[in-house]
Amino acid sequence: MEFGLSVPDSHIQSSPSTRAGGRSATRTLLEIAPDTTAIVCFTDVVAYGAYTALYELGKEPGKDIAVIGFDDLEDSRLMSPSLSTIRVKGSDIGREACYLLQRLLANEQTPKKILVDVELVQRASSQPPAEAGTGKMDEASQQA
Repeated sequence: MEFGLSVPDSHIQSSPSTRAGGRSATRTLLEIAPDTTAIVCFTDVVAYGAYTALYELGKEPGKDIAVIGFDDLEDSRLMSPSLSTIRVKGSDIGREACYLLQRLLANEQTPKKILVDVELVQRASSQPPAEAGTGKMDEASQQA
């Protein structure tokens, strides 16, 4: 649990890295937890599938349920609504991989973990959720 949030294990759905995987995982999640207010996907492509499932279930991404991906693929800003995502620079990963390879080739000790910077790209899909059942935002959310 971080930031006062907890997620039951049953709400964590595994899926292939495909739209179909995201669609299926989202449908399963919403059967288990129909009051879900946000979905975090491990790739933008899986998030695209989550959009499909939400639309099929009569829900609107970004209004009824917030959705966020990971990758910041070019198509993510073209989705409707535009997909919030976590951006990681491939150049940062490449630089760290080269650093690690150099250390390995020099028979030097390598770190167990390497971290790269990420950036939240907030778009329309992660606006505060609508009040349950009304389709309207509460006043506090509108002011946030």
